[in-house]
Amino acid sequence: MYSKATIAGHPVHPTMLVGFPVACYTGTLVGFAVYAATGHQFRLNPAIALNVVGVGSALLAALPGFVD
Repeated sequence: MYSKATIAGHPVHPTMLVGFPVACYTGTLVGFAVYAATGHQFRLNPAIALNVVGVGSALLAALPGFVD
């Protein structure tokens, strides 16, 4: 795969950065589902934090994506 954004000849965008938002959004979904099932506020705070990290890492992954 040819990519303009590379580190040591390896593409940056698909291999390194895309997994983080996917994992954070999955954790957000699980956290919200547990909160909806139990109603405990303790599970809501990490879900919100994961959502914020997921959006931030998605924006970070978008930069090399636009370069490509």
